[in-house]
Amino acid sequence: MTDPRHMRIFLSSPGDVADERALALQVIEQMPYDPLLRGKVTFEVVAWDKPGAGTPMLATMTPQEAINQGLPRPSECDIVVVIFWARMGTPLDYKGESYLSGTHYEYEDAMQSARRSGRPEVVIYRGMEEIALKPTDPDFLKKYEQWRLVEDFFAGFVEKDSGKILVGYNTHKTPEDFRRAFETHLKALVKRLLEAPPVKARPADTPPAIALWPGSPFPGLRAFTPADAPIFFGRGRETDALVKRVSASRFVAVVGASGSLWRAGYGRQSVGVVSQRVRSTGAHADRR
Repeated sequence: MTDPRHMRIFLSSPGDVADERALALQVIEQMPYDPLLRGKVTFEVVAWDKPGAGTPMLATMTPQEAINQGLPRPSECDIVVVIFWARMGTPLDYKGESYLSGTHYEYEDAMQSARRSGRPEVVIYRGMEEIALKPTDPDFLKKYEQWRLVEDFFAGFVEKDSGKILVGYNTHKTPEDFRRAFETHLKALVKRLLEAPPVKARPADTPPAIALWPGSPFPGLRAFTPADAPIFFGRGRETDALVKRVSASRFVAVVGASGSLWRAGYGRQSVGVVSQRVRSTGAHADRR
C-alpha cells in the first residue's frame, strides 16, 4: 500500500471573508475522510489565522514578512485558494515591489510560479453579495475605495479591447454557495494532483543535469572554442592560474598555437569578463 500524498493548501484573502475562510477550513479538514480519498491524501492548511498553525506577528517586521518567514509561501504549495468580496486589503511594499495588499502579493507569487512550472493550482473566488455603501457612513469613502480596487483587479482578468478572458474565477452570492462550490472544486483539484506524478523539488545546491554532448568530443586539429567549453578538460590547473593572473593584472599575454586554453578554458570560468584580442598571427595575445 502506498503512502498517502501530502498536499499543502494555502488560503489567501482580505479580512472581509471570514465566513468563507472558516467554511474552507471545514471542507479541507473533512476531505481526507471522503470514501474515495480515505488513505490517499493528507492536507496541510497554510493560513495565518488557522488555530495552532499561524505565525507570530513580530514587532521588528511587517506582517507579510512575518507570514513569509513563519509559513510556506503560496508558490511552495500545491493548491492556492484566493477569496475576495469587497475589500482588497492594506497596501504592501515588499522587496522593492508595490502590491495592492498582502492578498495581492500572495496571488502574484502563486501565479508567477504556476505560469513558470505548472504549480500550484490556483483557484479564485469572488463574493457577489451586494454591499451596503451609505454616504452617511463615516467610512464610506474608505469602503468605496476598497470596493473599487477589487473591481479594477477583476477587470484586469479580461482583455479590454477584445473581451477575451485572461484569468478564470468563480463567483458566489452567499458563504453557503461558496462552501458547495469549493467542496466540488477541491475534490476535482485533488483528483487531478493524485493522477499527476508528484513534482520533486531540486535542492538549491544541486547543479542542473548536464545534457549529453552530441557527436564526437574530439575536434581534431581545430582549436576548442567557447562552445566546446563543456568538453574541454585536462587543463584545469593552467586555467585556474590564468583566471588568477587576469584578476590580478591589467595585461596578460596568452601565447599558443591553437588558443584552446583561452577560448574554452578561461572563457568557461570567467563569464562576464570582457576581453579584446589585440594581435592574432598564429599566436594569441589578449588583454582584460
